[in-house]
Amino acid sequence: MIKLAARYRKALSSDIVRLSRLDKLANQTWWNEAQYHDSLANHHHYLYVAEYMGDIIGCIVFAAMVDEIEILQLWVVEKFRGNQIASNLLTRTIAQGRQEFGVSKFFLEVVQSNQAAINCYKKAGFVSIAVRKNYYQIDGNFYNAVVMGIV
Repeated sequence: MIKLAARYRKALSSDIVRLSRLDKLANQTWWNEAQYHDSLANHHHYLYVAEYMGDIIGCIVFAAMVDEIEILQLWVVEKFRGNQIASNLLTRTIAQGRQEFGVSKFFLEVVQSNQAAINCYKKAGFVSIAVRKNYYQIDGNFYNAVVMGIV
């Protein structure tokens, strides 16, 4: 495997169309342009992207609330998976949460069948907390969500 020299930066409003388009290709629970726009406008939300050779290849969106961070979206373009992009976005978010916001609790939800994502989260220190039955509706079918956290 070739180590990618990805660059990480804050997302910009000019990224919204690309983020939504790429998210839809990369993620079962994708966001539309309005959701990215609203998140960028929210002072408690933070959006970061991973770029490779000028192209966005991954994204993380999180909300910083009083004493915790909730990861709202995390995805990597399929052809770049397996290159630690998601792990790096997650690690950077956890470090920023601890250093900049002084939080020690982190939460997220993931489709129960997404074992690759669950493994990534476990490697970062997340543990399963609960299962929400039929939480996600994808293509007319319902799927369970696993609630995970670092607490």
